[in-house]
Amino acid sequence: PNTPADKFQQIYKKMIEFARSKGARVVVCNLVPIDSERFMEWVSRGLSYKNIMDWMGEVNRIARWQEYYSHLTERIAMAMKCPVLDLRSDFLVARNLKNMIGIDGIHPSAEGHSLIKSVLEKKLLSTAFSG
Repeated sequence: PNTPADKFQQIYKKMIEFARSKGARVVVCNLVPIDSERFMEWVSRGLSYKNIMDWMGEVNRIARWQEYYSHLTERIAMAMKCPVLDLRSDFLVARNLKNMIGIDGIHPSAEGHSLIKSVLEKKLLSTAFSG
């Protein structure tokens, strides 16, 4: 990660504070999972895959970092008393997670965006997030 965890948390908290100062009610989303293998293929295009892997250690390291940052968003939400919209769990239990993640391994595919839409409709409109 290019952004150290402490800086990430500071910036995230400031964004929540700013939104609230403008009258917004903030709901924090955790991060959807990534496909490490697809991500590494995508970012290493035209570069030395071997050199990148020598630096990273192993392909799933990036997914563990991303999961760590997802947990950080949840902790920030709890500390700042924001509801959490748990997108990550809905992705992880999806029948075919590979179809939910785009070719770059990190962004949701069209099918993933459809899942996000259904989660938003179901959870944001529920009583847990209203009021």
